[in-house]
Amino acid sequence: MNLSLLRAHVFWISVSIVVLLLAAMGDSARELFRYQSDLFSTGEYWRIITSHFVHLSLNHTLFNVAGTAIFSFLFARQLSCMGWWLVLAFLVPISSMLIYTFNPDLGWYVGFSGVLHGLLITGGILELRKADGNDMRMAIFILIVIAAKLLQEQFLGGVESTTEEIIGGKVFPDAHLYGALAGVVSGIFCYWWKGRAKEEI
Repeated sequence: MNLSLLRAHVFWISVSIVVLLLAAMGDSARELFRYQSDLFSTGEYWRIITSHFVHLSLNHTLFNVAGTAIFSFLFARQLSCMGWWLVLAFLVPISSMLIYTFNPDLGWYVGFSGVLHGLLITGGILELRKADGNDMRMAIFILIVIAAKLLQEQFLGGVESTTEEIIGGKVFPDAHLYGALAGVVSGIFCYWWKGRAKEEI
């Protein structure tokens, strides 16, 4: 086994373990951990965190595990595993609070895809730095594709039916938007932080 390759993707591996274990727990875990505004309002605050790690179905879980693998191969080298978990610790509650604020009528929500958009945008912004191994053109392309996808979801819609058939439920595009907005904030901060750290060396 290539240990250096394993270390490079330990964030993806650790996230995948969490979501797969929760998927193995079935419907009881999904009901206990999903975002549900009425229960959140009565004190079940863990749901702002856990809702992003449970899914509608096994296909939904594997869909997001695969998406996180793509993120990992593109951008994982930009931060350590701990660094990416800290980014995730920002993206998750911010995304949930934006849902709570701007979608008060939403009954419940599960899934990692919203924060995955945030991870991809954070990684893309970091990839824009002038550093060895960075590919600015690839980063710009990825960021444009994500922006176009978000615009399509918000203003056009109508192409989510295939995804909904795969995952076994409705897509919630606003979660992607909120995760992406949080990702812009975390990406700019990490870009500044890495530049600051380089200047101090």
